[in-house]
Amino acid sequence: MTAAQIRNSIQTGRLQLSRTQKLNHYFPAHGCLFAGLMVPGITILDFLRDGSLDSVLSLWQVALFSLPWTILSGLLYWHLSRVLLLSRVETVLSVAEIREVCVRLATLKGWSVQNNRKTFVVMKTHPGFSWNWGEKITVLLYKGNVWVNSICDPDFESAFYSSGRNRENRLLIYRFLTGKRGFGKLVVSSVSEESTK
Repeated sequence: MTAAQIRNSIQTGRLQLSRTQKLNHYFPAHGCLFAGLMVPGITILDFLRDGSLDSVLSLWQVALFSLPWTILSGLLYWHLSRVLLLSRVETVLSVAEIREVCVRLATLKGWSVQNNRKTFVVMKTHPGFSWNWGEKITVLLYKGNVWVNSICDPDFESAFYSSGRNRENRLLIYRFLTGKRGFGKLVVSSVSEESTK
């Protein structure tokens, strides 16, 4: 991650992705939107070519086909935007101790550490295929605060469902960084939200 991405992540409360990562992350929503707009698009092209709406499908049938796909696209976009929320973890550990804890946790859980720097740590899980190909866990260290996110890995195949593992990853990091055995609640960057999903 670049310094600008880290700064923007903290300011917006959402993990900032590169262009390629955004494309992979939002691909399910874009795919549904494309499916929803395909038939209306063909109908419009027929109208522009023939000057009439005398096609095989009626306008009602076009709407009946397109509406569910468009609604699903909107729901997926909302969900995929929401999982980018950062969760703040309050801990008394120093930056060096936080990085060491993350490495130990990765070793314990069989995760790989992709980056381990003074401003961020990125780890990746390797569950094999079980609805997705792994999660990308990001720990941001910024001005004495710790921010955590776990999403389906946007560097690999597109996925939007993790069987609850993204939440488990966040809570596991919370436990390790706070020394608490109970799961507790994470403080989410959004002022009015306390969900960690």
